[in-house]
Amino acid sequence: MKRRWQELAERGIRGVIQVERLLAAALLVVVCGTMAAQVLARYVFGRPIAWSEELARFALIWLAFIAAALVMAEGRHITVDVVSAWLGPRARLRLDCFTNGLVMLTCLMLLIGGWRFVWRVGLVGSPALGIPMSWWYAAASVGLLLMALHCLLELLMTGWRGVPLRVSLGLDEESRGSETGDSA
Repeated sequence: MKRRWQELAERGIRGVIQVERLLAAALLVVVCGTMAAQVLARYVFGRPIAWSEELARFALIWLAFIAAALVMAEGRHITVDVVSAWLGPRARLRLDCFTNGLVMLTCLMLLIGGWRFVWRVGLVGSPALGIPMSWWYAAASVGLLLMALHCLLELLMTGWRGVPLRVSLGLDEESRGSETGDSA
């Protein structure tokens, strides 16, 4: 029963990561497409698109926070590993759990403060598109929530298996390099 639950959890986690990848890719296409259309309209046709810069900025903000959560899931955020290089495997695992817990708590604290701000600015619309500003600022809240979720899942799965989740899912640097035949 425990093994079945772990397989379902891993499948769910992979699904969340896949949705994050697809959203990040779609938002990147929106940013690049909108900016390309703006350049074409402005310099070829001499008629700039009034809303293009705002849409690209909106998509870029969401892209940054969705991609930050995706990078968190893959364990690829920049770290300083001076201490962990001196530790054994068990101590390194405990340090990873501690840092994941600390990052999760930080994300949740920022989320609580940020969420109140999002609803305060909800009635104001953006100038060109009229998108409520709460949608702009909600990107940070969604990103922080996803990062906290990835930290929590990492903690839970690491506690059950004794191996970091990103390793068991094949999302870490070493497993990615071995899949492609790269050697460090």
